[in-house]
Amino acid sequence: MRWPLREEELPRGYRLTRSRGGVLAFDSRVGAHLESGGFGPEGRERLEVSEFSGRRPLQVLHGGPRGERYVVRAFHHGGVFRWLGSSFYFDPRRPFHELALAEKLEGLGIRTPRVVAARARRAGAMGWRLDLVTRAVEHSMDGAQALERLRRGELDAGQRRVLFRGAGTLVGHLHRVGFQHRDLHPRNLLFDVDLKAEEESWVLDLDGSHFVSGGLSDALRRKNLSRMWRWVRRKQERLGAFCQQGDVARFMRAYEAVRGKGSPAWRMDWRGVEQMDRRGRLLHRSGWLLEGCLGVGHERHDGVPERRPQA
Repeated sequence: MRWPLREEELPRGYRLTRSRGGVLAFDSRVGAHLESGGFGPEGRERLEVSEFSGRRPLQVLHGGPRGERYVVRAFHHGGVFRWLGSSFYFDPRRPFHELALAEKLEGLGIRTPRVVAARARRAGAMGWRLDLVTRAVEHSMDGAQALERLRRGELDAGQRRVLFRGAGTLVGHLHRVGFQHRDLHPRNLLFDVDLKAEEESWVLDLDGSHFVSGGLSDALRRKNLSRMWRWVRRKQERLGAFCQQGDVARFMRAYEAVRGKGSPAWRMDWRGVEQMDRRGRLLHRSGWLLEGCLGVGHERHDGVPERRPQA
């Protein structure tokens, strides 16, 4: 995607508007609702803090059709890069690229919250502040909250099955179409809060992700899976084991089933994931220690906020 951005580069149905202070791409079906809420290219709208959260609490814009709410996610750097300036970016294309990825995934039948707008606002002579706006998925929770409920004993056996099979199916579909998620971990998977159906799941935060031409190699797939397992393992190291071997088997069997593979494949893949995780432990623990020293690490995972994520 080039810059300056042109409207013909956007997915069908999206419009582009510019001002001296910024650039806004929006779904033409909700453009009037965004405008009535004051949401424009320069960021002069009034937003409300919501119950949703991502890297930090998210804000919402009211006034959509049928009472819909729109979640506004301001881009922020994570990890050790936060000290450089958590919301200052040199590349203004990132939210527009994420919009395009979300549209492509939706076209492939993979659910992600509907993107209704992407925006880049000028911040000084060379920088930008970036925003993505999605339709709120009500009555939902992220994978981290679901695992916390599991740890507390709040999920029954059926909900437990739905959680792990649903997550495995969703990740399997992503890998089946050659999609490499840059930040694959439980917080970026979304589920219906009741966990009644495996298909009620969404993938979040596509920033920096991409489709791999020719599909994902075994190494790339396992690297993605290892990142997700690392998040779970880190939480279990603090709080004790809550994820059983049967849960791993449910996830991996559902993952391989989507890819047309059977039992030998999931066992082989899981061994590869564990080996990759073991090789990287020293490096990752060093990174977590550095984040802690700088005071810029992710929130501790032994107290998941009672908020639901979006985008």
